[in-house]
Amino acid sequence: MDTYPDTYSKIALSMTAAQKAKESLIDELGIGEDLPFNFFGWCENELLLIVQCSKADMKLSPSPRLEKCSNAINVMRRYWHCDAITLVAEGYQAKIPELLQGAELQAAFADKSKAVEEVLTATHVEVDRFGQPVATLVSVSYQYLLGRHVIWGDAVGYERGIGDIVKNAQIPATIAGCLSESVEPAIGGEDLDRMTGVLMENGFSVQEF
Repeated sequence: MDTYPDTYSKIALSMTAAQKAKESLIDELGIGEDLPFNFFGWCENELLLIVQCSKADMKLSPSPRLEKCSNAINVMRRYWHCDAITLVAEGYQAKIPELLQGAELQAAFADKSKAVEEVLTATHVEVDRFGQPVATLVSVSYQYLLGRHVIWGDAVGYERGIGDIVKNAQIPATIAGCLSESVEPAIGGEDLDRMTGVLMENGFSVQEF
């Protein structure tokens, strides 16, 4: 199994996989289809599994969706012993934040004068050697062209440290909390298969490595 020894190699793999998934989604279903939340679970620098939300769950209001995601993250930590998790999600970013003038990013996106662009964002959370959660955020902008083509921008917005990433974002904060929890004793393949089944019964798709 391949190893990814540092934060940025993990983020690069997660983002590249999400970009390919986004392109396939657009090619199949057309422009405007958003990628569901993807959680990349790591243990000792190896990618163990990817857990993806269903389209139905992405349409839930924030509170029940957060609860379902929190349960999945907890399972990834307790049973797969994940020591780092990368969340890849759709979002928006302002090229010039001062132009927002207090407007929400999603609402401002429709106003071209606000210079807001669509992005894929990877938020990687791990625990440092002092036992403290550390978050790193990377975003890549994209634009649609005719013929269902996607043009990707450069990766920007590296930000290391918990700071506002976790304080103002519920799912990364949940990841940080779960990574500080203890894990179950190591279990065999049949038990992991059972936990995979639990995730799938709750609307998640799971890919193990």
